[in-house]
Amino acid sequence: MAPSHTIFIYGTLLDNDILRFVLGRDISLENRINASLHGYAKYTYPGDSFPILQPQLDAQAHGAVLLGLTSEDLDRMNFYEGDEYGFAEVEVVLENGSLCQAHYNKASDEEIITDESWSLEAWQQTHKATFLEYTARYMALYGKMSVDEADAVWREMVDGSIADAPASYESPQSISL
Repeated sequence: MAPSHTIFIYGTLLDNDILRFVLGRDISLENRINASLHGYAKYTYPGDSFPILQPQLDAQAHGAVLLGLTSEDLDRMNFYEGDEYGFAEVEVVLENGSLCQAHYNKASDEEIITDESWSLEAWQQTHKATFLEYTARYMALYGKMSVDEADAVWREMVDGSIADAPASYESPQSISL
């Protein structure tokens, strides 16, 4: 039996469509549990639309714990997160009040300072459609490019210099996972 992993997600991966593209599959409801990380708040990563966690007294970052993830799931998540993040361990509080040890994607540069708070609902209204398209294009590069090469493609998409998708791109409507 392959080892399973527990991950706390708090940003764009909370969106089921994004998570489906990143993992290449659906997560069952019993493997997704609402959770909170005490002492942290979500802020918008400078110059982008996705979040980072920053320490903040009396704050709670709401998210979810994903259970039973495979090594390939972690590889796909690492690919998606790129160089901005790395896995770290954290203790979160599950919706039933119990504590859970999990890994999460921690911003690799701890000196990032921003004051723009981030919420999933606001992000979904303003950025999801474009971000979903970019994510589909980006994840189509998984296994075909290094993270650094794919990150360069991501930056070109975000900066508007790529109008056409990579040849292996499939639109969100055409992918059945």
